Amino acid sequence: MKLALFLLLVTAQLWTQAFAKQRNKSVKSNHQRILSERLMNKTDINLCEIKGNSEHMHCVCSDGTSVFNKTRAECWIFSEISTDNSIWNLFSTQPWLRWLKLMVRPEVKIFRLPKVIFTHLHRLEYVSILYGNIEELPSYAFHESKTLKEAKLSSNGITKIATHCFYNMSELTLLQLDENNIEELREDMFVKLPKLSKLVLSRNNISQIQDGTFSHLSQLEELFLDGNNLRSLNRMTFMELGHLKMLILSMNKIGSIDDFTFEQLWDVVILDIDQNELRFLSDRAFSGLNSLEELILSNNYLTVLPHGLFADNTRIKYLNLRNNELKSLAYETIGPVLTNIVKHSNGDLIISGE
Repeated sequence: MKLALFLLLVTAQLWTQAFAKQRNKSVKSNHQRILSERLMNKTDINLCEIKGNSEHMHCVCSDGTSVFNKTRAECWIFSEISTDNSIWNLFSTQPWLRWLKLMVRPEVKIFRLPKVIFTHLHRLEYVSILYGNIEELPSYAFHESKTLKEAKLSSNGITKIATHCFYNMSELTLLQLDENNIEELREDMFVKLPKLSKLVLSRNNISQIQDGTFSHLSQLEELFLDGNNLRSLNRMTFMELGHLKMLILSMNKIGSIDDFTFEQLWDVVILDIDQNELRFLSDRAFSGLNSLEELILSNNYLTVLPHGLFADNTRIKYLNLRNNELKSLAYETIGPVLTNIVKHSNGDLIISGE
């Protein structure tokens, strides 16, 4: 009798669990069907109403007086979604968005940036996309946005950037493309970006920079190229960057710097070439750097510095030569900067040591 009762209870429990599981599947299926119908019929569904990781996308919206005028949204992408999927049109339900962050889950193998998003968001000022496995950014990816000020595209596996990808983004001031797999920079990549002041290309695989790549960025002030595979530079690499103030080239494979490589960088204050493979500096390697205050040449293979190397750099107050292979350092070489270093309380000349 007890055994029969026990078996009956176990059977009832298993049946209840199976029923609950089937009911959950049915609810999810029904919810997805309703969502699909509402998308197809363009009914009252709102971007901020998509909830739960059973959907393709889940958005959390904040800041705003009602569900229809949110200014911030964080969206998680849970599955691969084609660029023509109607779900992207839901961004039209939040036309007041100024801040948008898209985070792509690891299970999404390829994420294709849907340009249609930016046709709906005419007030958007900030966008961040993380972990997207984007591979290639398409032409006019941001629909020539006239409001975007900051675009952060770090850690997305980007290998290629199509022609005019960022074309005519008239308010953009910050563009971050660090920690991707970009190998080459071309002269058609950064065109009509009249306010861009900071460009971050750190930790990619960049080995080639076409002449004139940065020539359209007349207001650029900070350029980060550290952690790449650059082996050489020339006087055309940084042409037309007359407003640049900071140039970071550390952790590359640059072996030498020829005459007048930086001749148009008369406003640069900080130049960092730490951890390269420098063995040779020409007499006029730093000519044109008339505003230079900090020069970092540490962790290279320099054995000698030519006389006249710092003739144009009399404003230097911090010079780091640590961990090179210098045999001697003539006063004729260091003299032009030594006076300025000494007279500044925060000036420093570092030649050796850890």
